[in-house]
Amino acid sequence: MADKSKLARKAELNPVGRKLNKERKSLKARNHLLNAALIRVVRENSELREKLAAAEKNSLTDSLTGLGNTRYMHKEIPNLIKSALRQKQEIIYVCFIDMNKFKPINDTFGHHVGDAALKAMADALRINVRTSDLLIRPHGDEFIVIGAAGLTDELARLTERIMQCCSEVELQFTPDNDASEVIDLKLSAAVGFYSLQLQVDPENPQPINEALVNEISRRTEQLIKSADKQMLKNKVRGRT
Repeated sequence: MADKSKLARKAELNPVGRKLNKERKSLKARNHLLNAALIRVVRENSELREKLAAAEKNSLTDSLTGLGNTRYMHKEIPNLIKSALRQKQEIIYVCFIDMNKFKPINDTFGHHVGDAALKAMADALRINVRTSDLLIRPHGDEFIVIGAAGLTDELARLTERIMQCCSEVELQFTPDNDASEVIDLKLSAAVGFYSLQLQVDPENPQPINEALVNEISRRTEQLIKSADKQMLKNKVRGRT
């Protein structure tokens, strides 16, 4: 009698057990799908972050030379000033550079040679400026260097190095119509410099606040215009 009762209860429980087992399998399948979806979302978010970072970098970079563009310059000027103030550097300087005879290069040899000339000048400048300097190609055949210096002697060395660099760039290429010929171009540029003396007192340093940084940033933007005008004067005079 007892055995029959156990068999009856087992028969009653089997449908329940089967249902629970089915629900466990269903839950396991749903968990698997959720985990797969979560992994996919994490991966897609990571890819999106990478794409956004790349887009941000591209928006700040000149595509031809790899230098910073005008947007990058305006973004980074306050950071350069903060660094200069922290290091108690006394001078902010701007160098405005405009390549000589760039239009004839384009007109005579083609835009691909003009692009190569821009890259050659950019590479020469990249080698000769410091990593702490801002090196910008705003547009066309113009370049801008913005940096900070501790002493007048240091500024003189920096400007002399840039001046020399801009007069010694060479470009070698083969013209389209004659693969056997190699042309050597001597590239040069007109250069204008302007600098701003900061009121730095090592014994009594000013607190670095937003108002101070904004004011020096504004004056640095004015330096760029002044250096541009000086460059144009030097170009007219035939001086680099």
